[in-house]
Amino acid sequence: ALSANTTYYWKVQGYAMSGSTVTQQGNYSSVWSFNTSVVDTTKPTVSAFSVSPSSLTVGSSFSISYTVADSGGSGLKQVELWRAPDSGGSPGTWAQIKSNTASGNGPVSGSFTDAPISAGTYWYGIHVVDNAGNWTPEASSVKVTVTDVSLLPAPTLSSPSNGATGVSTTPAFSWSSVSGA
Repeated sequence: ALSANTTYYWKVQGYAMSGSTVTQQGNYSSVWSFNTSVVDTTKPTVSAFSVSPSSLTVGSSFSISYTVADSGGSGLKQVELWRAPDSGGSPGTWAQIKSNTASGNGPVSGSFTDAPISAGTYWYGIHVVDNAGNWTPEASSVKVTVTDVSLLPAPTLSSPSNGATGVSTTPAFSWSSVSGA
């Protein structure tokens, strides 16, 4: 194999052969050159990563923002959003849930939105991938807490009383007020 990022020169000379004996030697071609490609082994970088808000109710969405770059030469390919359920205060099993295409060397800023459908604690992180297949995660994942929507307390019914008989055909209904309603 040839070395990466190197200039090589080449030329060709023809021969007339009779069996394994050279019977006539030809002229050399002109000299050509070529450069081998640079092998990108540099991981992309994440310079900013944030989640807002970090606490919300089921059905609400939040935003994950990032800024990424690639200095290895192959250019950015994509940014992936990963989520893991909480497992005793640490991320459980991670799963990729979304991805955004990226290009150029950056810095490139972008965002994702997510709206978990059930209450719980979730961890979010990103992986940034370049065109050479190098990838890197954010420096630290972010925890998001999703709570059930709080319901107001039920009012207390007072009239007509439960199971009452002989109630007028135009009854007057009454109940206690509910704080916050």
